Amino acid sequence: MSGEGDWQGSVTIRLEGGRWGLLGTDQRGRDIAALFTAGIRVSLLVGIFATLLATILGTSLGLAAGYAGGWVDSIIMRVVDLLLSIPLLPILMALAALWGKGLWQLILILSVFSWMGTARTIRALTLTLRDAPYIEGLRGLGARTGYILRRHLLPETLPVLLATMTLGVPGAILSEAGLSFLGLSDPRVISWGRMLHEAQSFGAFTAGAWWMLLPPGLGIALLCLVFLDLGKYLEERVDPRLRGGGPS
Repeated sequence: MSGEGDWQGSVTIRLEGGRWGLLGTDQRGRDIAALFTAGIRVSLLVGIFATLLATILGTSLGLAAGYAGGWVDSIIMRVVDLLLSIPLLPILMALAALWGKGLWQLILILSVFSWMGTARTIRALTLTLRDAPYIEGLRGLGARTGYILRRHLLPETLPVLLATMTLGVPGAILSEAGLSFLGLSDPRVISWGRMLHEAQSFGAFTAGAWWMLLPPGLGIALLCLVFLDLGKYLEERVDPRLRGGGPS
């Protein structure tokens, strides 16, 4: 062997995909615990903002339909019936492919197809309030429609809206996870659905790489259960009859 001489230094060998770390590593050698933590932010961001936008849209249209009545009510309710009759997942897949896979595009798509239940709930509540004596008195005094909606009808719907919005967050989280699992999300954004998609592409299901599957799957389930329990609690606070207390 030529070129003999003393050599000093160190050699570091890194084995990608090993099970080191709190939750192990994925096929690319990334710490699953760090990916799991980043996925919490994305799931909460999508769930809260998509539900918030859907609640604003549904509340506005529900108040308009319930208070105005007539052809305004008919048009809005026919749009609601039409959107409810369309299969959600194929539409979300098509729009995600057309509009792009960005995080905010996904939030907008989810909000556009999630406002119908809120609109129906607010419309029904508005129908019960618009003929109340104090509303009739306000109209008799010449109060504007915008003033009545903003200062009297909207505050009456806030408790119901809070419970409805809390119950809507799990649906948005599951929809985002489903689209990400199908590969219809931004690959640069780490989410729990994206983690499951990459694990499935790697073959984690058949290889038995449970440390790649359980953290995001359990995270989605537990986060949805937290919001469902919170929404149920808020519903009981709004309506005591749900906890067996009878009418107040």
